[in-house]
Amino acid sequence: MNYTQLKQAIAKKLHIKINEVDDVLSAFKLIITESMLDDDAVSWGGFFKSEPKWREPAIKTNPRTGEKQEVEGKYDAKITFTKTFRTLFNQEKALRKSK
Repeated sequence: MNYTQLKQAIAKKLHIKINEVDDVLSAFKLIITESMLDDDAVSWGGFFKSEPKWREPAIKTNPRTGEKQEVEGKYDAKITFTKTFRTLFNQEKALRKSK
């Protein structure tokens, strides 16, 4: 599902206009981005946790050529789904497969 399809699905589910969904999703993205730029984690209980994670500089090896490359340190956005969500997801997936 791409962003357009997501907006359409939310609008249909909530019986609201797509531009209203776009406003909410844009604000959601902005708030998460700003929080992570301030080194704050964002948690949505029972769903996910997002936090900035520092990746240390390292020497990596290209598996194809064997050439060693120095990789600079950088921040990544780490997003983790909660155990509750993963459990419910897997239960539902198993139910759908068995039908």
